[in-house]
Amino acid sequence: RRPCSVRRGRSLVRGHWITAIDSDVGGDRARSRPKRQWSPNNYAIMTAERQQFLLPELMDDPALPLEETERALTDLEKVNRWLLGIGASRRTLLPLMCQGANRCHLLDVGTALGQIAAELAKSAARRGVTVKVIGVDRKLSHLLSGRRRGYSQLRVVASADALPFRDAAVDWSHSSLLLHHFPLIENVAILDEMRRVARHGVAVVDLRQSSWARLLFRLVSPLLGLGRVATYDGCLSTDQAWSLGDVIELTDGPDLIELRRRFPFRFSLVMRADLRE
Repeated sequence: RRPCSVRRGRSLVRGHWITAIDSDVGGDRARSRPKRQWSPNNYAIMTAERQQFLLPELMDDPALPLEETERALTDLEKVNRWLLGIGASRRTLLPLMCQGANRCHLLDVGTALGQIAAELAKSAARRGVTVKVIGVDRKLSHLLSGRRRGYSQLRVVASADALPFRDAAVDWSHSSLLLHHFPLIENVAILDEMRRVARHGVAVVDLRQSSWARLLFRLVSPLLGLGRVATYDGCLSTDQAWSLGDVIELTDGPDLIELRRRFPFRFSLVMRADLRE
């Protein structure tokens, strides 16, 4: 029994097959062009530790049983709500989306359920701005779970470093708690893609390295009733979180708009879109 209508097609794409759920992904095929490298200096200063010893989280395992995936996604909802993860993205991106516009197309990369993007859209609506969310995740099970839970967005299965959209297809690209899953060199490619498909810019919120964050998560996770997967992944995420020194290696000089600490134990990175021909 199929839980929803799933279609495959070539829309907004650069020759990639994509899977779209709920509605058509309209648009023209993007023009093909070679990958851009950000800055050669960035590659030279990347730390060996992040390249060699980054451990995968359980939720990234394609063999994780569906029951455990659903439990972990439910726990993720709790973490976002009770540990104030939604507020960090709201404070970072909402003022940018609502500047002189009444409509906005938002691409949420690594969307999982789509919870944070849906909350951003609700907050923007209260300011008179209509936000259409396009959620991208490489795991179909996450997108389907978000659909069942009622989070409204256009859902696309794709990899963050090969987004199947034309240049400047959306107004803003956003990700929350995505970058710490990848080593620096992969994040360069991810941010390059997020900037390519955005018209105005990119807003990233992720965990900030802190011994207090590691301690508090270990204390709070039993109180929230988190399961095995969410507890393990949360502890690993706080261990592999970024310092601001790590993040500065991803920036491209004048394209950096903002890099600042965000409460609680997060940082926000805002960069201009890449509109080079």
